[in-house]
Amino acid sequence: MEIRDLDDPFTSIGLWRPSIFSILKPESSELFTPLELDIPSIKIQNPYAPHISLEDDLKLPDLETFEFGPLEDLSAPEGSAISSVSEDQTSKDEYEEDIWGLAIQKDSAKEDVKYHTWESFLKPGFVEPRSPYVSEAGAGAFDATLQSWAEQKGKPVDAGNVIESTTLVNSLFALGLGRSSVIFGYDVKKKTFIQRIKGGRMSGCSVESSQGIIADMTTCGTMVARLRDFVERTYASRSSFPGRVALANAVSSVLSALEMQLSEHRTQIHSLLHLQQAYSRPRRILSELYEVVQLMRTATSNEEMAAMMFKRCQHCEQEPDWLRFILLEVLKRVSSPWLELVEQWVGFRPDIGFTFGHGEQGNSFVGWENDEKDTSTREVEYIFRPERVPEFISPEDGQMMYEVGRSLRFLRSHHPDHPISQQPHESVGAPSLQWKFSWRDVDDVVKKAEAYERSLKDALNQWSQQGEQPASFQAEPKSLVNIKGKGKATMDAVDFLQLEPIQTFEHLPPPVASPSDELYGLIVSHAQEDASSLDSTSDTVTFAPPISLASLLSFTPLLATQARLVNAASIRLFFRAHSLRTHLDLQRSFHLFRDGVFAARLTSALFDPEASTTEHRRGVLRAATNMGLKVGARSTWPPASSELRLALMGILGDCYQASPLFRATRSSRTTAESDLPGNFSFAVRNLSDAEAEKVLDPHSLYALDFLRLQYAPPSPLGTVLTPVILDKLDVLFKFLLRLARLQFVVAHLPRHVRGRAAQFRIQAHHFVTRTGSYFVDTGVAETWDGFAAWLGGVESALRAEDESGEVAERVSEGIEDVRRRLELCLDRMLFACLLRQRQRQVMQLLEDIYASVLRFAQACNETEAVGKVFEERIGALHGEFEGRVGLFLEVCRGLGASAEENTVERLVLALEMNGVYVPLR
Repeated sequence: MEIRDLDDPFTSIGLWRPSIFSILKPESSELFTPLELDIPSIKIQNPYAPHISLEDDLKLPDLETFEFGPLEDLSAPEGSAISSVSEDQTSKDEYEEDIWGLAIQKDSAKEDVKYHTWESFLKPGFVEPRSPYVSEAGAGAFDATLQSWAEQKGKPVDAGNVIESTTLVNSLFALGLGRSSVIFGYDVKKKTFIQRIKGGRMSGCSVESSQGIIADMTTCGTMVARLRDFVERTYASRSSFPGRVALANAVSSVLSALEMQLSEHRTQIHSLLHLQQAYSRPRRILSELYEVVQLMRTATSNEEMAAMMFKRCQHCEQEPDWLRFILLEVLKRVSSPWLELVEQWVGFRPDIGFTFGHGEQGNSFVGWENDEKDTSTREVEYIFRPERVPEFISPEDGQMMYEVGRSLRFLRSHHPDHPISQQPHESVGAPSLQWKFSWRDVDDVVKKAEAYERSLKDALNQWSQQGEQPASFQAEPKSLVNIKGKGKATMDAVDFLQLEPIQTFEHLPPPVASPSDELYGLIVSHAQEDASSLDSTSDTVTFAPPISLASLLSFTPLLATQARLVNAASIRLFFRAHSLRTHLDLQRSFHLFRDGVFAARLTSALFDPEASTTEHRRGVLRAATNMGLKVGARSTWPPASSELRLALMGILGDCYQASPLFRATRSSRTTAESDLPGNFSFAVRNLSDAEAEKVLDPHSLYALDFLRLQYAPPSPLGTVLTPVILDKLDVLFKFLLRLARLQFVVAHLPRHVRGRAAQFRIQAHHFVTRTGSYFVDTGVAETWDGFAAWLGGVESALRAEDESGEVAERVSEGIEDVRRRLELCLDRMLFACLLRQRQRQVMQLLEDIYASVLRFAQACNETEAVGKVFEERIGALHGEFEGRVGLFLEVCRGLGASAEENTVERLVLALEMNGVYVPLR
């Protein structure tokens, strides 16, 4: 090989050639140097050394002359291989067998058997030296050493009192279960366990280590004793409410399960370490449960206990799985009474046992209020108590629960044959509200809600198509409702004692499986650290939503489904069976002056100076027609009640019968033609002393503030037309009546005046007509038209559902939505008309301007429109008017620039459009 061939170290050319660096002889053909061994030296003291040279022993046979000899007979029984394998396996098993374990099993009871060590085997007579460690010398040596130390002076060592091991372990085991023994006793006054032997310890253990374990077991036993005392007191107390009883049941189940589980492991406990290990998890469970009981001592209601328990579970969200399982199960137990109350209210279970009350007597999130003076004619008015809803329920869900229950009571009271009124029913399968803590269970809740919705929609379709009650929904006895509070309430309630015994048992709620067994199983499965099996709830840890979302995911799908169906059914009946739209249009026609005939006749009856007077004069016979109060044209005021009846008699009835609203509802009315819906009539408003003083002046702006429209919404329309809404309508009516008077006054101002009075008349007419037009057209009409358009959309959706045979598909609004929309509409009217409380100063300025106009009209009517005195009086009034109008415009410009949405810019534009007030700027 040449040197140049080394450029490629990986070439195989000339591989067998000797290297130029080889140290072998040229005639040698061997690649490696032969091994040279000294055979004679190897044979020394080695019987296995080769007898011949390694060269002959390792020499390969000559391949050219090699021949195979005869082969052995390989035919062998088939079992030979198996037996061979078995023998090999047996030998292997014997080889791997624990010889020390066999020795202990066979000869452990033979005291004469002597075991040898390597030292004694190699050196006969060898004596094993003693161990220098006290721990290997046995418990006796440790006790003796401790006692000797305690007897020495200057060493404050407490040797304690040694207690026999079995007695101490048995006593500590009983102590952990809250039982007294020969060593430990329960002090009733101190409510704790005390030691009867001071400084007791186990042989082989120090006082400190023994007392540490004793202290832990004393704490555990004390908690058990106090928890048992809590359970007994809860069961014996008459003031215990369902939530507290549910907690006591949970505590009792935990104590029973722990006692059973620990008793099963009693035979495995032989030392303090065994005892400490056996009680490690039970002590943690008892500690958490004891803190829960202490936390809920101040709770006074079911919802408060449920909220506290939920908050406690949130704090333990990062705790071990076995502890979370138990606490979540306790949460189910504690919140069960409140969830049952919700189920009764929303219609998932019968109303048997449902309680609500008035004022402080109510113990639920729903109460009632009623006028004790008139309980025979009015229905119960439910009220919502958001402060009694647990914190884990969102405010939106709480409001939804209240609205669903109230709409459901409307259906049960006025439409008992409706399918929803007869819920729960077996054919529909009403769901129940239960806590779910895994995504799989949450998905099951959604599926359950969808199945319930399909079933109830089928029943509603069947009921609407037949026009009568389906066979699967036979009428049931009315709900049993227990009302607590002052006074009596008229409700569809049946005395429980009046039912037949068989009917009573038939309509009791179906038995609900108690979670006691589940909680008991959780304790048994997880009370010991060596528990390897987890129940079906193990997936709640590996893949589970946060506990803070558990209530939303567990309850909202079912509540939302029930709300959607109940709202769709109730709003349909409100529009179809109870003529809600008719009553709303009546408020618009009379309270808000939409009916032009009504506005004209009322204005004439109140302000027309040409009408016959209603005053009673001696010797003068009052006319039977065309009578009026002649406000501002008479000296005596206020009018008598008989004058009001004469002047306003027949106005409401005649206007209603002449309106298109009457003709549209004529076929559906059941009352006499002269009767108005809601018994519309004129009445006298209750006034304070200050307001009554203003009414006494017939020329003041407040002369007619005593007059009001009285309306009593028929049942169940009071749910929408609430007293709050009627009060807002009354405020608007009083304001619009003032506007009607101002418009009548400026329309009848004398036109023969000249000079400053003529200018005043033009400006007053412009101001009153423009402000009146803005308040009536923009503030009232435009706002109501938006609300009416929304109502029209709801009615159109209902008609579309009827045509397509759908239920709760296009209409999701409920009765509460109608009430909320109506109240929002009235609030916007009040804001546009400057009647909100925060706009009081602006309205006072406007009232002062209107009062100046009325004083100007009085001056024109009382005196001749000539003369220096008249000019001076008109000049003073005009100057006052101009100053206030200018200030009013500046204030309105400021309101228009505010961030709040309003239309006051239109008022400013209308007042300044013709340049009437340009000099005032």
